[in-house]
Amino acid sequence: MNPGHIIFVFVLLYSTLFAINTNSLEKKMLYTVLQDLDWWTISHHSVQHNTGVSNYLKVPFYFDKNKLTKVSTGQLYNVYCFTKPYAKIQEKLQSKMFWNEYLPKHGISVPKLNATTNPYREYEDIDPDRDYISKPEFGTSGNGIQIIKGRDVKPTEKNCLIQDKIGSCNYDGARSYRVVTTYDGEVLARYEFKNNETITSNVNGKGKVTANKHDTIPEIEDVIHKLCKLHKRDFNFCFSIGWDFMVECEDKDPAFPDVYVLEGNWPSGLYGDTLNKNDQFIEMINKKARTFYKIKGL
Repeated sequence: MNPGHIIFVFVLLYSTLFAINTNSLEKKMLYTVLQDLDWWTISHHSVQHNTGVSNYLKVPFYFDKNKLTKVSTGQLYNVYCFTKPYAKIQEKLQSKMFWNEYLPKHGISVPKLNATTNPYREYEDIDPDRDYISKPEFGTSGNGIQIIKGRDVKPTEKNCLIQDKIGSCNYDGARSYRVVTTYDGEVLARYEFKNNETITSNVNGKGKVTANKHDTIPEIEDVIHKLCKLHKRDFNFCFSIGWDFMVECEDKDPAFPDVYVLEGNWPSGLYGDTLNKNDQFIEMINKKARTFYKIKGL
């Protein structure tokens, strides 16, 4: 058999397996993004997304109708955000400055902003001996976040937000929460992340990270309710948004928690066994996603 025939047979076999081992919604979501992908905006995006192409290419070799959804950690539901009608909006929502300005206008607390580094501006006097948190305005997975002394706050090439350092109630390491809401004002999942070694607690961080799913998280439920209403009213073009929370206790007393929302994430992921082993949960999301795609004409 000549090389041309071998390549043809491989492509045919691969395509057949891909068709067999992806469900109809996964095919639709891929078709939607491939036919209208905004290449220019993505190639000039302020955040370089890890596409995980190698993992996607392995999908046809798993006999699992939801494997593509699992490999994408659920981000496939929002992959249309990289198409021409949405890509520029998606980049805007990646800005931590956007959320720093938007959320307080709607009664939601954010960590106090003391300065920005490009353009350089001090909103509050910087204490040279105090610890602050420096966050890139555009970034994912906790990349670039660091503790910085006030004396080291200075102009930088890319803008960073210099914020108050937020502690964790009854926990010595880093702890945060991720709540995923949907376009219709419902809650899809609540997670608690802990990391005993670093200042960030997301699942991509260093150190020992634990991710636990919760049905309710009492200290943040009131804020979750507000975010559900805002998502439905102002961001109903986003199938889902992942909101990052931190909770600090006044005088370390858990009876008086201060709840801060760091940002909204679009696209947002789903984590751990919530997605990887729970096909019933995925089917519930699929039903909701099919309705969304129909409403939005995607």
